[in-house]
Amino acid sequence: MTVTLPFFPRWYYITGDELDWNRKLSRDSGRAWQLNWQIHYVRRE
Repeated sequence: MTVTLPFFPRWYYITGDELDWNRKLSRDSGRAWQLNWQIHYVRRE
């Protein structure tokens, strides 16, 4: 059986050439959130 956990993405520190993104998961129906994925994007030249 596959269990789908609630999650939400967040984009921040957005500029013309880069941004940060993270995703948080909740294992208790949204009462507490845990960061589980973080990425820093940079535009290629």
